[in-house]
Amino acid sequence: MNDKIKEAISFFKLLLTFLVTLDAGCTAWLFQNFKNVSIFQKNLSYLAIITLTFMAFILIKAISAFLRELKE
Repeated sequence: MNDKIKEAISFFKLLLTFLVTLDAGCTAWLFQNFKNVSIFQKNLSYLAIITLTFMAFILIKAISAFLRELKE
């Protein structure tokens, strides 16, 4: 396997790990502080969780397309 392909796969794994970690952290923060935060902070947290989850799904689609391209 080419070194550039290995680097690309490693980079995708790094980005996906980063996004999932941020998503889990935001979710955990929201659950721990749900009663102590304002409506604005709750809504901002919801927005962050939705955005990070959506970005993770987009990245998964990009990884799938990259792997399909490699098979050809």
